[in-house]
Amino acid sequence: MTRRSPATILFAALAAGLAVATALLAREVRRLRAERETAENAVIPQLVRAEQGGWDSHPDPEVARVLQPNLDGALGVKSNRFGLREREFEIPKPEGVTRVVLLGDSFVYGYSVEVEQRLGAHLEPWLEHNARRKDTRLQVLHIGVGSWNLRSECAWMLRALSLLQPDLVVHFAMSNDLDDTVGARGFGAMANFSPQHPERVHGIVDGELPIRLGGKESGWLRQGFDHESRTRFAQAREQIDELERAVLASGAQYVLVLNWIGAPHAAHEHFATGREPARTLYLPDSFANDARYRISDSDAHWSAEGHRAVASLLYGAITARGLLPALDPAPLDEHTRQLEALDGEGQREARATSVAAELSKRASRFKSRIELPPEPSSALDQVHAGVDKQGQIAPYFSAFLATGGGSRLRIRGEDLGRPELEGVRVRIEVDELRLAEFALKREGKHDVSIELPPELRARAVLTVRLVAEDFVYLRDLRRGGVLLLEELAIE
Repeated sequence: MTRRSPATILFAALAAGLAVATALLAREVRRLRAERETAENAVIPQLVRAEQGGWDSHPDPEVARVLQPNLDGALGVKSNRFGLREREFEIPKPEGVTRVVLLGDSFVYGYSVEVEQRLGAHLEPWLEHNARRKDTRLQVLHIGVGSWNLRSECAWMLRALSLLQPDLVVHFAMSNDLDDTVGARGFGAMANFSPQHPERVHGIVDGELPIRLGGKESGWLRQGFDHESRTRFAQAREQIDELERAVLASGAQYVLVLNWIGAPHAAHEHFATGREPARTLYLPDSFANDARYRISDSDAHWSAEGHRAVASLLYGAITARGLLPALDPAPLDEHTRQLEALDGEGQREARATSVAAELSKRASRFKSRIELPPEPSSALDQVHAGVDKQGQIAPYFSAFLATGGGSRLRIRGEDLGRPELEGVRVRIEVDELRLAEFALKREGKHDVSIELPPELRARAVLTVRLVAEDFVYLRDLRRGGVLLLEELAIE
């Protein structure tokens, strides 16, 4: 027998020991990996649920956000693979399918109602059952995401149009659709910034900002009284017109439904004037104020009964205006009456007054001075964007003031004491004019007085915007600040 040398024996022992150690290490790695995966499986869903958010960022900044794909209901909502609260549907559209798209925001999404209570869940079986042509399969799809605005909706639909291939697009314009659409942050929560305007940081244009500042009423953005509002109406009208042209060019039909609560005349004036009347529908304020059709006294989102009523309106319009020839649904008295009642009253409300008349009637209540930090007596309802409760303004601040016979704009404020801001320029814009600019300092006070041009003095109200070329992070390192604003006034 061959005798092994001591070195060979030692090497074999070391190799055996290494193999045992490697096996033990591999087992420990597997154990730790399993523990980590178990912890992740337990903790991540808890974190997601704790945020109560199912939102997901969308790569298109105009769209801003959708739902996370394939939500299973654990967060209170189910979604399809596209991040929409809708069943799965095929793209491109299969042969033999007639497709109706309901386009909008949280109303179409179905905030606070079940999927089977939404308007499409009523409209689809009504159309199918009463179709006089049976050679097609019908789909009624809800393309709606909470806080989408008209810009989001038009952008999403325009960029998906040839894939969805709708036969009819019913587009709902809601009275908060001039607000900016916010994005999503970690674990699906809603963000405090808008990808539509990343340069403004948290300077979001939002009709509810006055209430968050401590005021008792929302803002006037939906009314079209001032330059900020009129500009946003004009931009939205361009987007609506572009979408309508594209839908019609594809061979489909397009209908705009105006649900402009509190200012139906403004929506009519800005969105319906000059359009084909058959492509506009109206929901009257009486509908929004009817307790049967809203989810609560403080929330005008449609209840289950509200969704059914809107579906009835749509069925009546589809049959009366021949919007779905592929189905040719038979007219039904119930829905025809609903069309006549809601659309008829809505049209009368919308034509009863004008933006100019309403501004003239309300102008005396608007103030020529806004003081910050806000007090209960401050004109908070005249603020559109870009200020917090301490008076710190974002890189974009917007508010309007009554001229009140004044001839000079006065801006008082204080620097934030941040060396990074020294020399940063802040533009002062009033309506369509850029009047002046001033430079920030390391620290100190600002008291700027500017004479208003004669053409501005003649207007009832003026939008004042402060637009900074840069900003610093505030103490939470998540918001941007420029200046501590103390007073904005026309004197």
